[in-house]
Amino acid sequence: MRIVQALPLGPGVDGADRRRAPELRAMSRLVCATALIAWVAVGCSEDGKVDEPKDSAAAADAGVHNDVGVVKDAGVVKDTGVVADTATGEDAVVDAKAIELPDVGGDPAKMGAFEQLAVPGNPNTALHACWTEGSGRGYVVGTGGTILGWDGSLWKLISAGSFHTLHGVAASSGVRAFAAGIAGTLISGPQKPGEIATQWGPFGACQTALECDDAEACTSDWCDAGTCRHTASGAAGCCGSKPISDSFGNLAGWTVVDQYEKFADKGGVVWSAAAMVGADGKPRFTSAPKSLYFGRVDVACGADPSKLCPTFDNGKVVGSLITSQPFLMPPVATTDKANLTFQLRMDTENGVGFDALTVKVLQGSVKTVVWDKATIGGSGSTEGAFLLQVVDLSKWKGKQIQLEIAFDSKDDAINDGEGVFIDDLTLSTTCNAGETAAKGLTTATFFDVWAADDDHAWAVGTDAAIAFWDGDTWKMQTDGKPKDYVAMGGVAGGVAFAVGSNGAAVTLTPAGLGTTTLATPSNLVDVDVDPTASGKAPVAIAATSNNTVYEFDGAAWQPKPVPGAFLIAGLAPLGGGAWAAVGSSQIFERSAAGIWAFKGSYSGVLTDVASLGDGKAVAVGLGGMLAERSGGIWIEQPGMLGFSNNFKAVHAASDGTVWAVGENGIVATKSGAVWEGKSSGTSKHLTDVWVHDAGLAYAVGLAGTLLRLDGKTWTTLPSPVANVDWLAVWGSDPNDVYLSGKGGF
Repeated sequence: MRIVQALPLGPGVDGADRRRAPELRAMSRLVCATALIAWVAVGCSEDGKVDEPKDSAAAADAGVHNDVGVVKDAGVVKDTGVVADTATGEDAVVDAKAIELPDVGGDPAKMGAFEQLAVPGNPNTALHACWTEGSGRGYVVGTGGTILGWDGSLWKLISAGSFHTLHGVAASSGVRAFAAGIAGTLISGPQKPGEIATQWGPFGACQTALECDDAEACTSDWCDAGTCRHTASGAAGCCGSKPISDSFGNLAGWTVVDQYEKFADKGGVVWSAAAMVGADGKPRFTSAPKSLYFGRVDVACGADPSKLCPTFDNGKVVGSLITSQPFLMPPVATTDKANLTFQLRMDTENGVGFDALTVKVLQGSVKTVVWDKATIGGSGSTEGAFLLQVVDLSKWKGKQIQLEIAFDSKDDAINDGEGVFIDDLTLSTTCNAGETAAKGLTTATFFDVWAADDDHAWAVGTDAAIAFWDGDTWKMQTDGKPKDYVAMGGVAGGVAFAVGSNGAAVTLTPAGLGTTTLATPSNLVDVDVDPTASGKAPVAIAATSNNTVYEFDGAAWQPKPVPGAFLIAGLAPLGGGAWAAVGSSQIFERSAAGIWAFKGSYSGVLTDVASLGDGKAVAVGLGGMLAERSGGIWIEQPGMLGFSNNFKAVHAASDGTVWAVGENGIVATKSGAVWEGKSSGTSKHLTDVWVHDAGLAYAVGLAGTLLRLDGKTWTTLPSPVANVDWLAVWGSDPNDVYLSGKGGF
């Protein structure tokens, strides 16, 4: 890959001056754009087109429920050097031949403002935007999430393949750099004075492996593109380890007992680690030089007295136990299977009542037989070969146990066989895939969750994922259609709906799904149900991503145009068939008579709306935007919740308690007529909130963030799945609350 590096503009044009003077900011941006244009000119294929794979926004997660249109407020300098196909969400092909560069005849003096440098990375990567701070620091971003950093002397490849295609990048002299791209991608990286940011991830998510340390010795923790990952470490006592593994070169760690040592006329043969060779001249082990052997090691072979031949016959009843030291089985949550394996060669008397061989698990004073001779049909012989035995010990996951191997001849007859050889005894564990503590039902991302009662709840998401909770377990209820479901709504004891891409609408019932594809090419982005609706009033409203809503009249969905074009972000029933819809910076209302009307434009982007009852409602948005409805009138209060605060969700309880949550852990509540900002105890981005009453609420967010409100104080709870990005929370009562998030959790 080659890139043209913009050198300093000259004395006085540094980062501080550029931020201070608009004309200098424009000049710096021009240099960045020129550098990119020059790069495109030298990075083209033979036909003059940029060699660039297209990135489809449709293949990406749609983002957090009710965040429609928020990406526009990314705060990133727009990329003037990239042509975007707004119809497809893909990067348009740029014709580099149309770009004219001045002919300077190769004169170095005339080319002094530019220098061509080699930079790391894929030479076919298209670079879309850059940002510089003097000559000491800069960033360039492009396809496949490529991020390049300039530290004043060298270009470094910071990231590639971890994010969607990036179209803009910006930073300041402060502590953070930012980049934005298709599919709503917004990422950032911390930077120190004079240094470039080398760890990038989603807002509020992890930046370094240290942030992902779950204090569990059984996991390896790292930060993967802003998401904490945890896999089995294989450490002692953990999944992936081998709590016990022995080829019996000696018997260290084992205790051997002669079962008949107290009897003068019995016993005398015990387990030992022995290097035995049979009369056939073949070794009696699978791993040299020894195996675990029950038999005599003092009998010379008749054909060759210089060699020892195996037998367990001494004319007496013989028997012996060998017991391992205690060891800890790997934890339940991370272990999929725990199998004990060993190689067995037997030459003893047939029949279950004779020459008994058993393997037992000892847990405290309790002994459990897990293998005996009956496993191989009661035969006392393996026909002159070692046979692999497999024993499932998963029952004892997370327990401290011992192994006991016992042989008992039961009598003194027919003991002239070779005896028993055991080798390569190993307890192996296989680990659950994915996160440390749980497995998702699916790899799809769940966007919304809704509960009717303790025994009926649903979660919906990408790839037609619909999960149903029946009071005991979660089960998939997907209809198999290639849809993404992003929002849910319903009434306890009544009907529930899920809506999504390409007009997908699903009726949710415990008995199954009722699917309907509405006559619209648009994506349905939200759905809500009015519990007070009756008669001919609609039961539900489903909002599209354009100026149309669909109303369910109890039998079918009917399209209803809204007078104006805006991106609907949230819906709320006002009671009696009246509704409010917010999106972009506008509010529309539906009267009880079924007529939609424009209510006003506001100075900030609105992201969510909640009904407070009695015709009252509240809408929140970016930049601390707040709008409240009372007496049929919406009152705008820009910046009421803090001009630097971006709120993402709001919810109200039947007692009038209302909470709003958003980026960087911000929370706010209304006390009487006054809004107050409160401390949530976290700086992570919050994505949703559910309020039961003044004494109880839950909020969720990125990187496993889970908060509970007890009275007036928010406290952080341990996430049921470590570091997953939670996207939605809902409940039917204080003891029946559900979360849904990325990765099918």
